[in-house]
Amino acid sequence: MRVLLRPLTADDAEALVAYVAMATSAPAREQPPEEFAAQARRWLENWTGRELGIACEDEGQLVGAAWARVVDRVLARDPDTGAPLPELIIAVAEHQRGAGLGHRLIDALMQLARTQGIAGLVLTVSERNPVAVRLYEQAGFRHAGDTPHGLGTMIWSTPCDDPMP
Repeated sequence: MRVLLRPLTADDAEALVAYVAMATSAPAREQPPEEFAAQARRWLENWTGRELGIACEDEGQLVGAAWARVVDRVLARDPDTGAPLPELIIAVAEHQRGAGLGHRLIDALMQLARTQGIAGLVLTVSERNPVAVRLYEQAGFRHAGDTPHGLGTMIWSTPCDDPMP
């Protein structure tokens, strides 16, 4: 197995539909088709491939993806500028889970955010998904509250390069 990370592109849009389904379905919860359709539109409508995104491939096949974009229903804003923070979505194919790909994807996406001068990222996660919660906590996300739908909101802020005196 040779897993490679690369930027997501517009050519990945169709394959990302399955990753939206994985990322938006909480464990032990059926997702109604209309809810999934709304989530897929939210994450993929007008996808250009120029958004912040990382693909994970194994032998040319997409096995994971992490991307972030500003979407409607902004969850958090940069406290300094008021600009909306991009919302992160991440998923790894079931047969690849537990191999550290989630860590690699999120680390690469956070590095990309830093290099592009993005102030931070925000995400939502179900408490019924403790593996994901632990991944985000280990990556430096902090709990910032709950959505009206009972999902936890977590925020990561880009570290400052200049240490405080």
